[in-house]
Amino acid sequence: MKWTKEVAKNGEYTLKLNDKYIYSKYNPKKDVEIFMSKEVDLSKNKFIMFGVGLGYHIEYLLNEIEQVEIQYILIDEQELNDVVNQEIVHRDNVKLFHNDNYFSKDAQFIIPQPFISAIEHTHPLYEFIEDIKIRQVSYERFKGQMVANFNENIKLYKPLVNEHREHKKAALISSGPSATDTVKWLKKHEDEFDIYCVGSALPIALANQINVKAVFISDAQAEIQRQITYDYTGLLIFLSTANYGAVLKHQGDKQIIFQRGFDLAENFAEKNGAYLYETGGSVATTAFSYIEKLQYAELYLFGQDLSFSMDETHAKTSTSGKSVQDIRNLVEVVANDGSIVKSTPNLVAYKRWFDVACKNTTMTVFNTAYKGAQINHVIFLDVLMEAN
Repeated sequence: MKWTKEVAKNGEYTLKLNDKYIYSKYNPKKDVEIFMSKEVDLSKNKFIMFGVGLGYHIEYLLNEIEQVEIQYILIDEQELNDVVNQEIVHRDNVKLFHNDNYFSKDAQFIIPQPFISAIEHTHPLYEFIEDIKIRQVSYERFKGQMVANFNENIKLYKPLVNEHREHKKAALISSGPSATDTVKWLKKHEDEFDIYCVGSALPIALANQINVKAVFISDAQAEIQRQITYDYTGLLIFLSTANYGAVLKHQGDKQIIFQRGFDLAENFAEKNGAYLYETGGSVATTAFSYIEKLQYAELYLFGQDLSFSMDETHAKTSTSGKSVQDIRNLVEVVANDGSIVKSTPNLVAYKRWFDVACKNTTMTVFNTAYKGAQINHVIFLDVLMEAN
């Protein structure tokens, strides 16, 4: 890591990391104040700060919040020895965060985007911090809709009933490009599986006349209402913050589920004895958690590409997708067939969630997406070769 301290245009110190400014080169403290005034939840008094730099973010918290408790994560040792304002980090209420530390779930994680942009992708914390930042950005973007949806959806609450397996094997259909071809194999073997489906992949299942046990929706936006079709009247499993217009549109049975990491859902679940699911940020990761709770022996993933090798991001008949040419910030990942394919930071974050979940689950997990991103601890099953 290369740290460079400079004098900003207004006379304050500013800082560059790996030749990228992490503060303004004109008015660094004012720039931090603007960011923190929008970012910080003033109802909290516990914070975890990624990166310290010159200590301006920590200084803001000390000035604005009474009885504040701050833990900080260093980007590297040089930051502490050569860069950090020692007077700030040696206060009693400002401590270095260690891996074995316990910190309240009520703590807010502060991650300035310039710090992420400046560190190298090989940094041991890069993936961990990027995943958190992606979720934070998504939550900030949709939290108003999420709260409104939750308040409507809980009116439909009823305890989970008839949760059971009919088979030892489950299948989950998502809307990645490979689903167009691989679900044909699933149709031939559907009597062996309990088959679940995400909302955007429902047209694929219906087009192939696949008998679906339940469909999942989780997105807060009104756009997902087009996933609801009157041709399907089976069970709809919806996250507590899913778009309530889509929930109301469905004409069949409905079941709400609650997620960790959303305060309203956690509080409601605690009061009503409801189970809390890990969501991972996508409808497919939410479905995985639900299926795992039912203790299937095996799970087969269809359309779980998390990448795209051709021009389209999703299967042709799904309700989602756009041209890859319209996407910026593409990254490369290794596919199940060994080739290099394109993906996005969001999809890679979901892949990392699956990496951990599939390592820790008791289920044996198979992925049928031949051009899909390799998921650790998952067995690639080439159903197309078997079909041929």
